[in-house]
Amino acid sequence: MELLEAVSRARQTGLADVAKEELFKALASSKPTDDRDDTANAREARRQARLRALAPSSGIWDGDPDKPKDGVAYQEEMRAEWS
Repeated sequence: MELLEAVSRARQTGLADVAKEELFKALASSKPTDDRDDTANAREARRQARLRALAPSSGIWDGDPDKPKDGVAYQEEMRAEWS
């Protein structure tokens, strides 16, 4: 996380942009070279790598007790006001 924040400051861009770019790099380098490499274990390893890459970018409401934890529930609540 500290490395991503340092890169973000150096590039003068948002942390989410840097995290997204690094995630895409990690995903591109983890693609199997052929179908034989696409075992259940390999798929699970790639899934875990994606989750580790995404964990630091949990959103702008992270840690704010006044904001909803469930985005879908919040969206439905907001839309209910329109009807």
